[in-house]
Amino acid sequence: VGLGEGATLHQPVFTDDCGSNIANNSEEIINGLIDTNQTGEELIGRISNHKFKDGGKYPTARLAVEMALLDGYAKLNDRRVANYTGTENVVSVPFGKSIGAKNASEMILQARASLKDGARKIKFKVSPHNIKEVLYAVKQLHDTNPELEIMVDANGGFNINNPEDIVSIQLLDALGLRMIEEPVSRVGDIRGLNSVQQLRK
Repeated sequence: VGLGEGATLHQPVFTDDCGSNIANNSEEIINGLIDTNQTGEELIGRISNHKFKDGGKYPTARLAVEMALLDGYAKLNDRRVANYTGTENVVSVPFGKSIGAKNASEMILQARASLKDGARKIKFKVSPHNIKEVLYAVKQLHDTNPELEIMVDANGGFNINNPEDIVSIQLLDALGLRMIEEPVSRVGDIRGLNSVQQLRK
């Protein structure tokens, strides 16, 4: 038995997932995977490309099933999930803060206040609309806190087929960030994420 979770809001605010549909949508995905002889990688591909009956994307439902699949695979091999993710020796997770301010001044102000509260990681919400503000804020924080782990989360907002968005992703990557979370949507077309990886080669 593999366990996974889909933590969602009560209402579909920034994705179409919510508490009332996560179980049914996860079950729909699982039913499409039963009685197959595919590899784990192939199953992950099927989860990513699953077409829901109502046309929704439901990324959290997909994630929950992926987590359960990985957990079940680890148990079958008498291992821990950490053995597959390279986190075997992690004993604690540093406190971090997600910043959703609209302009660079507010971003920097909130980030510095979080650092005073003990945050060791900062994550900015980034999109094509605020990319310049985020780039400036990250550079300012790096200048004053070179050891600070800084990340950005795009919530799949950049379009891999838009040249301006490609440049934005490359500018973010050049900052030496800890992570660029979901630069493009992974739902329905995993090739978009693969294309972002190719930008680094």
